[in-house]
Amino acid sequence: MYQMNQKKKRKKTFGFTSGDHVLHAFTTVVLFFVILIVGYPIMYVLSSSFSDSAAITSGRVSVFPLVYNQEAMRYQLGLDFSGYKFVFSYGAVVRGFLNSILYTVLGTAISLTLIVLMAYPLSKKEFQGRKFISKLLVIAMLVSAGLVPGYLLKTSLGLNGTIWAVILTGSLNITNVFIMRTSFKNSIPSEMFEAAKLDGANEFQCLVRIAIPLAKATISVLVLYAAVRYWNNYFSAMLYLADQQDLWPLPLVLRNFLISAKEISSGGMSAEQQEAFAKSGIHQIQFCLIVVSTVPVLALYSVVQRFFEKGVMIGSIKG
Repeated sequence: MYQMNQKKKRKKTFGFTSGDHVLHAFTTVVLFFVILIVGYPIMYVLSSSFSDSAAITSGRVSVFPLVYNQEAMRYQLGLDFSGYKFVFSYGAVVRGFLNSILYTVLGTAISLTLIVLMAYPLSKKEFQGRKFISKLLVIAMLVSAGLVPGYLLKTSLGLNGTIWAVILTGSLNITNVFIMRTSFKNSIPSEMFEAAKLDGANEFQCLVRIAIPLAKATISVLVLYAAVRYWNNYFSAMLYLADQQDLWPLPLVLRNFLISAKEISSGGMSAEQQEAFAKSGIHQIQFCLIVVSTVPVLALYSVVQRFFEKGVMIGSIKG
């Protein structure tokens, strides 16, 4: 009777108590400020990429793109595409964009192949030596040889100055191997493999026809991880492709623009490109490059978003 009276005293609205409403209101306010803190820089970069150089250098751009109206002698809302026209007409940017696509697609495919081929046998209890190999992988994950030995190794193998030095660097991520192993081990019943073997399937057929299709959520997450890593990787290219500018990825081209813009504007461009460069200005071009280098990652995330939460949770299970 006492508990029933206590329940009647609680004020409920649509099944929520007053404490729930306070918590929801507090959470909403906090999330609003988080979105504001994260979203404003994105809006500023996007608006600056469509604003003319005068509006950017004067500090007038905040949320909406602005252009300077010479007849009215004031700034007004508008779009200026001169920065994007220069970016997509400049040969180094186009080559860098294509090189980044090549490195990302090829590197992600190689990385995912190595991870799956290593994780699948480690998920099998009947695989002898899997505990020993797992311990070796943990040691390799915690202890790295360092930058200099890696550089000397790639030089001795003749990879320095080639795209393989960039693609093979970090292609086998041991953390992702354990995530993939846990997905194979915990999300796929062993009875399915036993039934397939009774029907005459071998291990490779079990991997291709059973394990990989049922682990597509985790694979999608690992594809996103690898693609973002390869797309944003500029250090390996700067280290191994310093003298091969035709092989530079887009992030390295962007870094070169951000650091040595004056040197770029003084050479390496035709008269038409120099005129477009002077019209758009270095600041607008920098913002345009940031947008161009970010859009592919956002597009990839939108494709694998529905698998992201499930794949991450599968990898977080201890196994």
